[in-house]
Amino acid sequence: MTDAAPAAEPPPALQTLRDVHAHYIRQASCPSDVAILTFDIVPTSGWGHTGLWVELAEEVRIVGDPLPLAYLNAFTSGIEEEWERRFPGVPLRATLSLNEVKVHPVDSHERSFRKAGHRAIEGILARLA
Repeated sequence: MTDAAPAAEPPPALQTLRDVHAHYIRQASCPSDVAILTFDIVPTSGWGHTGLWVELAEEVRIVGDPLPLAYLNAFTSGIEEEWERRFPGVPLRATLSLNEVKVHPVDSHERSFRKAGHRAIEGILARLA
């Protein structure tokens, strides 16, 4: 007799959500961790829509330092990692439009944005519950 892992729950049906907040703030030492984002998410389907697409909204507001591409990529990776952890093998088919991003000159870095990506999934799932 083997101990089979319990089947993962299917993800909730994704729907359009506006002004979802994701942040990761950790004050421990210097530098600390700061990543604060607000975004809209819209489900996509059909031919050619196989994963997550993250874009800057037309009138995105970036507060503080400029947003490095590496931070945006880390945020996207964090979202994908957390989705895969919760729903293995189920693709996240959505477009996520960033409306506001706060970048701290010292305390923002890739790790902060990756963790904020994990928190983004928590925010999305909380709004869908």
